[in-house]
Amino acid sequence: MRLRFRAFGARLVKFLMTYSPAFLILMFPALFNRFPLVYFDTGTYLAAAIHRFNPIDRPFHYSVFLYALHLRQTLWPIVVAQAAITVGVLAIPFDVSLGPLRALHMATLVAISAAVSSLPVLASEIMPDLFTPLLVCSLVLLALHSLALTNVRKVFLYAVVLLAICVHQANFLLACALLLTLALVRSRLKPSLAGPLLAVCAGFGLLILPNAVSRHHRSFSTTRGSSVFMMAKLLDDGIGFDYLDEECKTIPFSICPELPILHQERQLFPNPDSSDFFLWGGPLQAAGDWEEVRKYAGFVVAQCIFRYPARFVLASVLDAGRQSILLSTGDGIVRYGDDAYVSTTLKNDFPAAVFNEFQRSRQQSDSLDFAQISKLDICVIILSFVVLGALAKSLYAADKRFAATILMLLVGFLVNALVMGTLGHPQSRYQNRVSCLIPLAAMMAVSYRLKAARIAGKILRHTPAQLEDQL
Repeated sequence: MRLRFRAFGARLVKFLMTYSPAFLILMFPALFNRFPLVYFDTGTYLAAAIHRFNPIDRPFHYSVFLYALHLRQTLWPIVVAQAAITVGVLAIPFDVSLGPLRALHMATLVAISAAVSSLPVLASEIMPDLFTPLLVCSLVLLALHSLALTNVRKVFLYAVVLLAICVHQANFLLACALLLTLALVRSRLKPSLAGPLLAVCAGFGLLILPNAVSRHHRSFSTTRGSSVFMMAKLLDDGIGFDYLDEECKTIPFSICPELPILHQERQLFPNPDSSDFFLWGGPLQAAGDWEEVRKYAGFVVAQCIFRYPARFVLASVLDAGRQSILLSTGDGIVRYGDDAYVSTTLKNDFPAAVFNEFQRSRQQSDSLDFAQISKLDICVIILSFVVLGALAKSLYAADKRFAATILMLLVGFLVNALVMGTLGHPQSRYQNRVSCLIPLAAMMAVSYRLKAARIAGKILRHTPAQLEDQL
């Protein structure tokens, strides 16, 4: 019995020594801030499960995930869980692509991958953005490396896929695009698509379930406000203005009286964000708020795309290009006043000690500056692209499946830009979600190349007689 306890203790110590450095790196922004990082939308995510309401503009599931961890006592278990899940996903690509690694080697790779990316900020923030890159990694691993995964790891990665799709509606489109890309190369790589496809479908079912079973607002949609979001995006592209300016002459949409102020806002700024102004600046509320506008928003969206298909596609591609280069870290992590929803939620729904801790955080004292971190992250991403370009030919020649794994991480980065460029106004926060995929791909490529060089060196150091003896 003592020997078993000793063996278990030794394994536990080895596990902690291997993954604790990366875990602490991912937790560092929250620890430095003295409180988990929060965003404007954090208040809604926290309050939805507490007060049992289904938000009209976002899925309910991340709120349930948060509630199961904070239980209205403290937010720290949330960032602990997010950091732990991230470490779990990060370790698997190195293990399946490089083979069994020594503890020190694995600890170094996972820690560096965490440190040179935006992952620490994502893991330390009470927002679902973290699960977008985890979704990409999990799907790629399940599709391309299914045979190398243990059953425990498969269950873990499938759980990550389900959770990632449930917490953000855009992740479903991202997952579909990734699976479609893998299906196109099925003849060469023979990826395992049945399991990932089933997981994505199950995640979509869970995503629409709250709206499908709602007594008051029954609909088979990811969020009740999805059509309103899309109409706002079409306004941003100008297509919505052209359609509504014409149709409001005969159809009394409730948004029609607000068109003059929307036009005025658009003329005041050289690169207007009409969607954000429409959604949060007053016109939507004046037009009857979400429930009133959603009655006809789907019709307006369909008519706009049908009437101006080429303009819609062109605007989506241009916005995707803009989105792909917006990579600043820490967007929206600012001080929030006492009347902000996140502040009132922490004050009214949690113990006083939690709100006091929040008020004493560096974020609330305006002493967090992400400018230098953003510059460093962008430099790392550029360097990573250079490294990947330099190693691309040799990686493809050496191992096509590994090269496909690297390529799919890059595809995830680009598809996210296309999805978000189609659904919303380009913002740094949207692409910062997946910017960590580029350094991760570069780390994997460099590690694979170094491993190949070490093996080649060992072979060269052996004499023909030694090689014959080993064979």
